[in-house]
Amino acid sequence: MTKPLDLYRGAFDFPGKLKVVYRPGATPKHAWVLMCNAIAKEQGVPVHIVMEKFDFEKKRDVQGGFQIEIETEWKEKEEK
Repeated sequence: MTKPLDLYRGAFDFPGKLKVVYRPGATPKHAWVLMCNAIAKEQGVPVHIVMEKFDFEKKRDVQGGFQIEIETEWKEKEEK
């Protein structure tokens, strides 16, 4: 049985506003890719532009960048 995807919350700092995006993911980086795709589609820009602006390897706090944290973590129930 595969583990359900955890829910991640991403806070992205755009000029003049903070954008919060929720996406499921197997890892924080997986969720980040899905969030970048959603932001790119909404903004009408290529996804690589969003990924360059919010580089996962150089992630900082939400001030001037972005932050991803787990919102809901799913754990397998232990059988008795």
